[in-house]
Amino acid sequence: MPDQTIVLVHGAWHGAWCYRRVAELLRRSGYRVYTPTLTGLGERSHLLSRSINLSTHIADIANLIRWEEIEQFVLVGHSYGRNGRHRVADAMSDRVSALVYLDAFLPTAGKPSTPSSRRSGRRAASKCEGSNGLSVPPMPAAAFNVNEADRSWVDALCTPIRSRH
Repeated sequence: MPDQTIVLVHGAWHGAWCYRRVAELLRRSGYRVYTPTLTGLGERSHLLSRSINLSTHIADIANLIRWEEIEQFVLVGHSYGRNGRHRVADAMSDRVSALVYLDAFLPTAGKPSTPSSRRSGRRAASKCEGSNGLSVPPMPAAAFNVNEADRSWVDALCTPIRSRH
């Protein structure tokens, strides 16, 4: 199976950095791996603005595929990363060989892309302490059961995400 291309899309508050170890292992096994960072997050956190929305993040993924001239690929989306992933897959269905949902809700035909419980949680998070109306601060890694050895690393690299997508 090596010589296959994999595009790994991170979740909320993260960036390409969160796939560093996985990408290295996959590359050593012969896969081509791309780990885009969505606008306003990670090393692109300086671009955070009110104009960022889900369409921006879909364009981030689609543009990577276009400009890297990726013809066939496996598209992986973690949590929030699944929102843009399934829309990119719809638009580029002839190029996507597989979709992987990593700790994410699966889309259901005819239903909203974000379950109401998750929308309610996001609204509550946008009102939480430290929110400035523009962004939602990262939740601590411990809340996601990140192993103790990696918690400080994850907490140090997570960045706020735009509060309304």
